[in-house]
Order: sequence, then structure tokens, then C-alpha cells
Amino acid sequence: MKLYKREIKPMVDTGSFHITWNLLPAPGFDNWYPEEKEGELREYVENSYPNWILVFYERFVEVKTGEWLSLDNDDVMSLIPVYRCSICGNSFSGYYPPDICEHCGAKME
Repeated sequence: MKLYKREIKPMVDTGSFHITWNLLPAPGFDNWYPEEKEGELREYVENSYPNWILVFYERFVEVKTGEWLSLDNDDVMSLIPVYRCSICGNSFSGYYPPDICEHCGAKME
């Protein structure tokens, strides 16, 4: 069974034209966000641009499932384990790898 998650893309209506969020001066924000960010995005627009109306496009994307693969590095003696995502190959250093890959969003089993 495939799992899906909802993502949103904010747009603002200035009264005379629509602009996409990536044209706004909002550092650190991408085009698509997880739905949990909706409240934070609304608050940002209400505080920064009170006359604008925030609207969202939405899409549903498949949640990828993967696993953390342990990388054994014989060349360097390290006390901190290194793991690699089976989906995108992103590496993570630490004792407790996260439940979700921060690079590709895959849910780890």
C-alpha cells in the first residue's frame, strides 16, 4: 500500500496580481512545504504583508520508504557511526539516525 503526504505551495494575492512565494523576501523557504508549515506561513504573511491574501496550491506526493545502511569505514577509525540513505545516498553521522531522511524525505523503516 502506498502512502502519500500533502504538500502546499503558497501564493499571495496583492489585490492587483498574484506572486509566487519564492519571489517574496522570505529567507530559507522553498517552493513546496509540508502541510505542517501552513500556520507558520500564514502568520508570516499576516505580520509582514497585512493587506495580502494567502492562498495555497496543494499536491499529494508518495512517501518513499527506505532504510539507513551502515557504512563501515576501515580506513578511518571513527567512534561515530555513519549511515547512508538507501533511496538518495545522503549520509548521516551520529548514533541515532532520524526516522525521515532530511534530504529526500524518505520514511525509514
